[in-house]
Amino acid sequence: MGEYSYSANVKFDGKSVYITPTSTNASGMTISCNGKEVAFSRRDMLTKADKSKVSAYNPAVLFYDAITTASDCKKVDNAYVFDGKTSVGNFTLTVNQSSELVSLNIPDADFSIEFDVNSK
Repeated sequence: MGEYSYSANVKFDGKSVYITPTSTNASGMTISCNGKEVAFSRRDMLTKADKSKVSAYNPAVLFYDAITTASDCKKVDNAYVFDGKTSVGNFTLTVNQSSELVSLNIPDADFSIEFDVNSK
């Protein structure tokens, strides 16, 4: 986000997005969003909030909103590009031919994710 970057494990299980930073002081904390609630968990601590009370710029909220509203697919080279709009701006979600996420960019939010499709 902006001038700040970090590594994280990102998971979408069809219902919720989970983001767990791996390279900052927040390592081990998981932020999740299921469309209704955003949860922050670390070890035995769990805090939940209604999604409407959490910043629309929260990375789990941004990713959830993009992944669940992606539309307008077009094939570009060896990838599929989905365009859409979140409450903070337009986005582009790129998926490779193996259906693996490649990138998510939301320029108006100064937010992007580059997925490492080689690590499983």
